Order: sequence, then structure tokens, then C-alpha cells
Amino acid sequence: MDAYSFLKPADQKDGFWGPVTSTIDWCELNYTHSHYVAEWFNTLSCVPPILWSVYSAAQGYRAGAPTSVVLLPLWTAVVFAGSIAFHGTLLWETQLMDELPMLWQMSYAIYAIFDLGRLPGAPFLLAAWDVAIAVGYVLFPYPVGFQVGYFIMFWTQYLRTIVLLRRYPKDHPAREQLWFSYFGNALCLVAFAIWNVDSQFCPSLRELRRWVGANGLGWLGFLSEGHAWWHLLMGYGSYLVGVALVQAVLIVQRPNESWRCDAKAWFPLYYRVDKDKKKE
Repeated sequence: MDAYSFLKPADQKDGFWGPVTSTIDWCELNYTHSHYVAEWFNTLSCVPPILWSVYSAAQGYRAGAPTSVVLLPLWTAVVFAGSIAFHGTLLWETQLMDELPMLWQMSYAIYAIFDLGRLPGAPFLLAAWDVAIAVGYVLFPYPVGFQVGYFIMFWTQYLRTIVLLRRYPKDHPAREQLWFSYFGNALCLVAFAIWNVDSQFCPSLRELRRWVGANGLGWLGFLSEGHAWWHLLMGYGSYLVGVALVQAVLIVQRPNESWRCDAKAWFPLYYRVDKDKKKE
């Protein structure tokens, strides 16, 4: 029997983790493939971004990048690991494991790209910002406030990246990484659009999944799982944006070194090409 074929409009059954306690229950039907995984596709779609992030961090370590740079992609892995916990259980506690690391990821990016460690009191203020948003969200679990805080931080680090990379002449190889930032951000916007379609047209999408299940085409159900596509597109878009972010951080923290990346690769990696310090 297909995983979707037995479900009816009111069928959102409890599984191993019990009733849903999260403030959000996504459009994917619950416990369709496993008694232990609440949202099957939303959970599995988090795995590739984790692998991409670990791959990027490992290659950065091998290239001799500073620790602050190596840790940047690992924060993406932490975010998607939290997403696995959330989508696999649909519990309020694991929802926080998904959402709060997003805030910390942006905080770390801002810390690195502005090199705040050199500014007295700046790390404390950034941490206070994080705590204020986190406490406010836990006490008043209304997502809009959290999302506004997150997007302020995202655009702060993103625009800082653009400004730093545009300092290079147009014919400089590092300017190529502006493309990664633009294209990666475009993918994230496409992912956001799909996320909204998945939310706004959920009843119709669920009916489509039931129809393909009843007609033996249940494997096509994945194509209609908008939130899973959000994960994949956001994961790859974040990878590309992260490449540009790494270059910008290296400009700030290692101004006397020259770093490049392979602009033609699907998963570009950065590497050091000049170990000699520039002349004063």
C-alpha cells in the first residue's frame, strides 16, 4: 500500500512522539512512512545540506583557513540538524532546536564579518540581542517577532559581504564571488516563494498527494512537498552565499593573504593562493 493511500482529510495521526506540541505543523501529512518520523520528506531533506556544510568546513580546514572561517558552514549544519529534530517529532522543544540556531548562525556571521572580537563590548551586545530575542520568543511564541529579528541579522551580514567584495576592481578574481552571493540569495528567495505556496495552498496539495497515492503514483508525492524543497534550495543557496561570506571574512581577518575559489564548480571551495604577505 502506498504511504499516502490510506489518509483522509482529517487524518493527522499521532506517532511515536505523541501529539503535536509545536506552534507549526507543516503541510506534509504526518507519520506517513514511519511511526518514528513525523514528517518524512521534511526530515530527510535536511540531510544533504548538513553533508554540504561539513564538506565545506572540512575543505576549509585542509586549506588552512582560520578557525572562525571553518566554523561558518558548521553553523548551517547545526541549523539543519535542529530541523531534523523538529520535523521528525513536531514538538515545541525541538522547534526551538530548529529556530534558535538560525539566530545564533547569523550572530556568528556578523561577529566574524565585522571582526567584533576586536571591539570592546561588541560581543556582549550581540549576545544580549540574541538572548532578548530568544527569551521573548519562548515567553511569547509568536513567530513574526523572531522572523523580523532574524531577517535584520541576515541582511546585515549579507549587505556587509557585498560591500566588502565590491571593493575589489571589476577584473579581480575575488569579484567573481559576488555571483555566488547574488545567485545563492536568489535561490533562497525562490525557496521562500515555494515555502509560501506550500503554506497557502496546503489543502489542494494534500488532495494532490492523496490522488497520486490512490493511483499508484505515491513516489511523485515528494515533488509536491514544498517545505522539503525549501530545505534543499535554502541549503544550496546558503552554501553559495557562504562562499562569498567566507571571502569577505578573510578580507577582514586576513587582509595580507590572497584567497580564491573555483567559480565554475557546483560546490566551490576556497583556497589560499599567496602565502606571502603584501608589502607595507
